[in-house]
Amino acid sequence: MTSKIDMLAEEIAALRQDIHSILHKEQEKEKSLNLASDRIQALKPLKEREITIASDSLKREMIQDCQIKEKCYQVFMEFLRQVNDLMLEEKVSGQLINAYREKILSIQKNPRFEKCPTCFDELNRLFEQHVSLLKALNLNTDKEIKPKESSFSISDFVSSVLEPLSNEQRFIIVQSVSHAPKSYSELSQTTKLRGGNLLFHINKLKEKNLIIQGCDRGDYLITPRGETALQKFLDLAEQLNREQDVIQKNN
Repeated sequence: MTSKIDMLAEEIAALRQDIHSILHKEQEKEKSLNLASDRIQALKPLKEREITIASDSLKREMIQDCQIKEKCYQVFMEFLRQVNDLMLEEKVSGQLINAYREKILSIQKNPRFEKCPTCFDELNRLFEQHVSLLKALNLNTDKEIKPKESSFSISDFVSSVLEPLSNEQRFIIVQSVSHAPKSYSELSQTTKLRGGNLLFHINKLKEKNLIIQGCDRGDYLITPRGETALQKFLDLAEQLNREQDVIQKNN
C-alpha cells in the first residue's frame, strides 16, 4: 500500500511539474507576443516618418522634366515601401538585403534606364539609408556581401567621406555618436556649437549618410558607413603617429 501511495505521489508531482512547464511556456509565449506588439507600435511612427522623407526626397531629387518621372516614382516608392516594412520584422538577413540591392542594380543595367543615373542615385541613397536604420535597430545581424563596384569615383569618395570628416567639428560629432546615441543638447555641449552652426554640421553628416536621427527629433546615431569611415580615419591617424615617432627617434 505504501509503495502505491509513493508511486501515486510521484506521478502527481510529475504531473504538477508538467502543468507548471506548460503554463510557463504559455506565459513566455504571451509575453513574447506582447513585446512584439509593443515593438511594432513603437516603431510605426519612425517607419511612417522614414517613408515620408523618402517620398519627399524622390519628388525633389528626381529629374523634373522627365516624361516617365511619375511612373518611375511609383515604382521606386513601392520598392522603398517593401524595404521600409522590414522595420517591423524581428530579424532581417543580409541575404535579403543583398537581394534587394541586386534588384536595383539589375533594373539600372537595363538599356532603357542608361540615361537615368540621377534618379537611381537617389533611389540607392534612400535604400542604403533604410538599411543603415535597420542596422541601427539591430535588425540586420548577418554579414552582408556588397556587390563590387565597376569603377571607383574619386570625386564621390572625396565628397561623401573625406570632405564631411575633414572638418574638426563634424569629426567630433561622428566620434561622439560612435560611442552611444547623443541628443542635440549633448552634441552642443561636446562641440561648443549652438543653433544654426551645429545644425549645419549635423545636416552635412546626415546628407552623406554618416549619421542618422531617431524618430521625432530623437538622438543621433552613427551609421555603418559612418563607423567604417571613422575607423579608417583613426587607423590612419595611429599609423601616421607611429611613423612620426620612428622618424623622431632616428633623428
